[in-house]
Amino acid sequence: MTDLAIQFNKNSFGVIPSTPLAIPTALMPNQSIDVSLPLHTLDPVMKIEPLNNLQVAVKNNSDVFYFNCLIPLNVGFVEDGKMKDQVFLATWKDIPNEKELQFQIKESHLNADAVSSKLQNNNIYTIAKRNVEGQDILYQSLTH
Repeated sequence: MTDLAIQFNKNSFGVIPSTPLAIPTALMPNQSIDVSLPLHTLDPVMKIEPLNNLQVAVKNNSDVFYFNCLIPLNVGFVEDGKMKDQVFLATWKDIPNEKELQFQIKESHLNADAVSSKLQNNNIYTIAKRNVEGQDILYQSLTH
């Protein structure tokens, strides 16, 4: 295969390749190669279902191949998304009750500190932790 190119359909996050797909040599049958494709979010946004679906077309010298993949949501979370405690509390109070979201992690072998660490590795930050009736409750923030 030669003459490889990639194109994304409009998507919910405006994600597009920031450089052309660079394959240094022709690919032979049963050969594989690892390639990084830098992305950016400057394209117009169009809401897709599911929200993180990405429709991709890859062209080569013989055909065009179409497929879908899901963009992990955490790739849009910024590294400085941790809110200060006072800002978090003020923001929390402004959220209407019907907009508040709670998630319970069941059947996890991780304790609350390990969960916080894993979430922080994905730019989701623990603002506060408390224990109610033997159950740990974490309050998280993120920014996109």
